Amino acid sequence: MIFPEIHSDRFILRCLDPLKDYFNYLTWLTNPKDYPFIESAKTNYSSEELVNYLTDINNSMNAIQFGIFTKDSGIHIGNIKFHEINASKFSAFVGFLIGDKNWQGRGVALEVFGSASKFLRDELGVDTFYLGVSKKNFPALKSYLKMGFKESQNKMGLVNSDSIF
Repeated sequence: MIFPEIHSDRFILRCLDPLKDYFNYLTWLTNPKDYPFIESAKTNYSSEELVNYLTDINNSMNAIQFGIFTKDSGIHIGNIKFHEINASKFSAFVGFLIGDKNWQGRGVALEVFGSASKFLRDELGVDTFYLGVSKKNFPALKSYLKMGFKESQNKMGLVNSDSIF
């Protein structure tokens, strides 16, 4: 699904253009030693594979991926993806990739999740969010708990995102 831009204080979230916005993303995905917790990171992605993936996401009826771009310089620093969007259960899974190391640990996920989840609630009625995270990814766990997610055995969940606004 393609939606209009979403603005937060420091960032613009917009659906990625498969032919223009893949370069930084491809760099993050093809450096698995630098991003050990990105399950899809591997060394042999081609630009064609990523372009096809982004095209599929943009055409999907149950997934939305926004690139995170800085307002001041327009640099693509990461992505937030909502997938397995279930309109009847008002739920979705969310995933974050803050690929630009200069922006890691600076509250990006909290800020963009606030804006993007509000948008999903307003547009699609989604008010329950889940995510998967490695128990070894301590910085991410800390960030997700700060956002209001609660731990369970195999995923984290946030019900009624109003609690973070």
